[in-house]
Amino acid sequence: MTKEQVISKVNESAGSLFTKEDVIRLIESIEGTTKIDFEELANRLESIVDDADNEGIEVNSRRCEFSICNGNEIEIDSVHFETEDWKSGINHEIRQLVEATERGEACQLEEETAE
Repeated sequence: MTKEQVISKVNESAGSLFTKEDVIRLIESIEGTTKIDFEELANRLESIVDDADNEGIEVNSRRCEFSICNGNEIEIDSVHFETEDWKSGINHEIRQLVEATERGEACQLEEETAE
């Protein structure tokens, strides 16, 4: 329901302890949408990835292919890394950032004050 629809419903209803004008003033004071600073959001997401602890990434030694060249050189043909814990940590940090942004605790544009 939009702010205009709520105001219309209040105008159609019978009065109560609060006057219609009180309720309309209250509704008018509600911010319609949160203004998100997408530049800050992008920077914080990049920081989450950059700061992710990559020490948890391990080589899956059962999923490696290699060959021996020149008699004594080992050449790795393919390798699989275990990244589930690493990705899980990044996903958790991103979810926390999104939830904080939804609550208005992160990545918000500063309100411009008219003087």
